[in-house]
Amino acid sequence: MTSFHRPTPRSRWRVTGAMSAAAAIIAAGGYLHTALPTHHQSEKVSSVAAVADAASPGTAQAGNPDWTDLDSLISGSAQTASGDAVSPVLHTGHLTGDDGIVLLRVFIPAQNAAGGLLLGDNRGFSDGPSEPFRAELAWNTATGDARLVVTQSSAGPLMPGLTDGNIQMGDPIPALPITVAPQNNWTQAFAVRDENRSDNRIGIDPDTPADRLHAQLSLLNPLTNNFGHTFGAWTVDQDATISRTAPGSYTLVLSGSNGYPAIEAYYYPHYSSTASSAVIAKRSVEPAFLDKPLDAGGGEAALDANSSVDCTDTGTGLVCQNTVTATTTIDPGGVGTPTTITSTGDSWTTPDQQSNAM
Repeated sequence: MTSFHRPTPRSRWRVTGAMSAAAAIIAAGGYLHTALPTHHQSEKVSSVAAVADAASPGTAQAGNPDWTDLDSLISGSAQTASGDAVSPVLHTGHLTGDDGIVLLRVFIPAQNAAGGLLLGDNRGFSDGPSEPFRAELAWNTATGDARLVVTQSSAGPLMPGLTDGNIQMGDPIPALPITVAPQNNWTQAFAVRDENRSDNRIGIDPDTPADRLHAQLSLLNPLTNNFGHTFGAWTVDQDATISRTAPGSYTLVLSGSNGYPAIEAYYYPHYSSTASSAVIAKRSVEPAFLDKPLDAGGGEAALDANSSVDCTDTGTGLVCQNTVTATTTIDPGGVGTPTTITSTGDSWTTPDQQSNAM
């Protein structure tokens, strides 16, 4: 059985009163961890050409090991960590005619996030199914079934000092549970953004044509989700549409989404003599918010008042435009100095061949 298992806690974690004082240095868009690769590592591919779904007539069909790993995740036969949140199987009804799996993955490229309270995924773009991530949505284009996984977070370097050693760096913090919005009210996934909440959310648009998948993901880390009414509870919201353009070829469009963290999407054919995938699209963290006081990794772009991003797929890269032009003051509720952030409505492009996600 494919294993997605991650390390178990070294000690029982407990938040002390010092945690609220740390809120001034939190970029709450991070919901982070460090995961250890435990299953098949895929061959990295640079081509974005369509990938065949089946073997040639008269030849034996060789299964793509990356497809097998992801299929086990969708079916529920893969083992995830006890602190991960896993949705039920989502019977979307969206079938494209391809025999493959589309993977949409959200991850934090930086080593640390949330002001050092949590760990990031500390990596660039990669199609390996075992790479660390914050959340991933896998969609089987032949069956229409999909599943969302949100991984547990891990304590960052500041946590031992803030909790009198009760939490050590790397200790896991269980992910918030996943709520699936009903089909007749699927936009409820975005109903509560950037406010205190105790769940991750997903909604699937039932009216989208069968050859595409339109999903809304609203994700929140399990540590800062209740720091004040809004400070700390910066949901990471992504409205994504993945569309088939040709056999084994797909595009990604983002609408009204946050520019944090990074996003990657790949297509994995069922049959291949080696582990293989095709790049659908990549989106780096919004550059305008890197190296800022609250979070050098760009976490301030998780706040809707700073970042509402539309992205279009050119076939060779993702072109993104932040539609917000505003000045925002972040008040940490009397435990720190208010921080002023100016959003300039910037734009940026992430080529399909890019490896750096920041």
